[in-house]
Amino acid sequence: MNKRQMDIIGRVIEDPQFYKVSKLAKIMNKSDRTIYNDLVSINDYFSKYDFDFIQFNENGDIELNDNKKLNDLLNNKIKFDDYELNTEERRSLITCLLFFFNNYITIQNISDLIYCSRSTLLKDFKIIKDELKEDNIEIISHPNKGYKVKADEKDIREKFVEICEKHIFVIKIFFRDKIQESSLLDIQMDLKETHNIVLKEMIKNKFSLTDHSLRFLEFYLFFSLNRIQIGMRLKNYNKNNENFYSYIKTIFLNMLNQFSFEELESEINYLSEMIGNLHFSKKVNKDNSLVTIQLLVKIFIEEMSSTLGIDLSLDKDLFINLSNHMFDILNKKYPGNYEVSEILYYMEKNRNIIQAIEENTYVFENYISRKLTETEVGYLGLHISASLEKSKIINRNLRVLIICNSGVGTVQLLKARLARYYSFTVVDALSVFQLTNYDMENIDFIISTVYLGDMVKLPYVCVSVNLTDQDLTRINSAVSLISDQTSIIEESETEKKDILIRKIEPLVEEHDGLLSLLEATINNYFNDKKEKSSSKLSSFLNEEFIEVDVEAEDWEDAIRKSVKPFHNKNMVKDKFEKEIIDSIRAYGPYIIISDGVAFPHAGFDQGAIKTGFSFMKLKEPVSFSQDGYKDVDLIFALSASDNKMHLDALFSLIELINNEDFKEDLRKLKNKSEVIDCIRKYEGVY
Repeated sequence: MNKRQMDIIGRVIEDPQFYKVSKLAKIMNKSDRTIYNDLVSINDYFSKYDFDFIQFNENGDIELNDNKKLNDLLNNKIKFDDYELNTEERRSLITCLLFFFNNYITIQNISDLIYCSRSTLLKDFKIIKDELKEDNIEIISHPNKGYKVKADEKDIREKFVEICEKHIFVIKIFFRDKIQESSLLDIQMDLKETHNIVLKEMIKNKFSLTDHSLRFLEFYLFFSLNRIQIGMRLKNYNKNNENFYSYIKTIFLNMLNQFSFEELESEINYLSEMIGNLHFSKKVNKDNSLVTIQLLVKIFIEEMSSTLGIDLSLDKDLFINLSNHMFDILNKKYPGNYEVSEILYYMEKNRNIIQAIEENTYVFENYISRKLTETEVGYLGLHISASLEKSKIINRNLRVLIICNSGVGTVQLLKARLARYYSFTVVDALSVFQLTNYDMENIDFIISTVYLGDMVKLPYVCVSVNLTDQDLTRINSAVSLISDQTSIIEESETEKKDILIRKIEPLVEEHDGLLSLLEATINNYFNDKKEKSSSKLSSFLNEEFIEVDVEAEDWEDAIRKSVKPFHNKNMVKDKFEKEIIDSIRAYGPYIIISDGVAFPHAGFDQGAIKTGFSFMKLKEPVSFSQDGYKDVDLIFALSASDNKMHLDALFSLIELINNEDFKEDLRKLKNKSEVIDCIRKYEGVY
């Protein structure tokens, strides 16, 4: 593969229907034969990935095959070792290497990386030195050490941007394949991690970014993070683009939490200004439906959990109450019964919580395009404080049995790691062989390092001793289920009931029969409260609402097919999918709530008659944008006829799609019953 062949790929992608060899030859100033041979070479290269780039129809026109698969191959599969550099590309790579190093780099180091002779590199350095001098960048050479650059940091950044605009593809695959595997640089964050963080923040902020600009932004971040880590930060750069400032600030502070905001402010200003020149657009979403707000609230709770170091994601009451509260705010209703003076008093007494909230209000502010008021922030604090108090009760009462397949050392290690995240009471720790005759009466659930199958009837979670993120997600799901359905909450409710009766008893003991009547009333209230079971996602999804390996022409076709089960059951009006599609056209693909997962939804005023969920797995992903980064193959749809009935299932869905194992398992399934079993398994419903 070489630059001309990459240019051909780019030209054909721009006009994917029909392209003549003669037209390409004229554009690229080459003979028809040369272009034809290039096309054959491209096809030969991609054949090792079972992909034909193009085919020729009966008229001799070029037809592009699978554009989505091609994008994946371009981003992830093409190897630097397979690429033939031209002179300009080689010199650009050398310049970028110099920028990545704070100290000297030798000719031998560069030769080993780009497979070029010493004599050629020496000639290159003479030319590079003259070119960089025009940009106020000096190359310093030392006989025993090699080469390095000396310049103002702003000049280095501007030159790097100029190079990347021309050669981002080859530079990115070079650093992906060569530098990250090399010991020459101590790079603490890889390109894939950078991509994931950028993508997450783009989805939150509802930005649209072309594929080329996405590559550019990711790699500039990768580069600037490396410069910062070697002590070469931008300073005294005060201009910024306020439209992108909070977005860039969030990315930098997430990636470089060892630095203060003051140390990074010039970096944030510079990139926020530069990003405005990319193919970037932002659309303000005016969809203030409760379901959309619930998704924002879930993100906010996750961010608050990270800031406070306490997992609030399991508190369903917080999720519901905060969703209703934010719905009132965004729809300009009065949000509560507190006096403003009470809110201000609370804020003064709880500055730590308020400060944590102020760090995360961007989740809502980016959506509504305004700052939250002081009173609105105070209301958020009241909800968070209530959740923190409740979490103390839940964690204190949770009784856990640990099962390991090995010795005491493994048990102690697992107990220590659990203690970092939870306030569980570990009742006992056993080997799997001791489990058979063990009395489970005082156990709420089991954490095991071995698969237990049907050996136990209590809920259990299988984890590794190292407690990975996936393990913590499984434990959180189990805690959520138990908090709703088992003795943990029942015990705390019983305590409340007994205390209430003891308080009332002295007041009514003089009235015959009144105490018995009050006791019966209170008991009935708490029993009714206990018997209300939550409706998990699996309770909505039977085989009539599930489709597997569906073929869709595009994202609109996928939306229509995903809501078809609702029409079959007369659960929605004819306008239902049109409302969803029109919203996506107006505001962008805001329904993409996780990598590869879309959540089309609409409420009563948009055509929902009955509440229900559906699930559809596509045979091949569909793209919700021209950029290619919003490809979706898993679609959960919701018809919400009211603001409450779907809440438990939505809460469950968001927990599930944050689990990468769950999504990967879904993608492997072949029939509807397997989908049901998979969802029930991850929800802990047996």
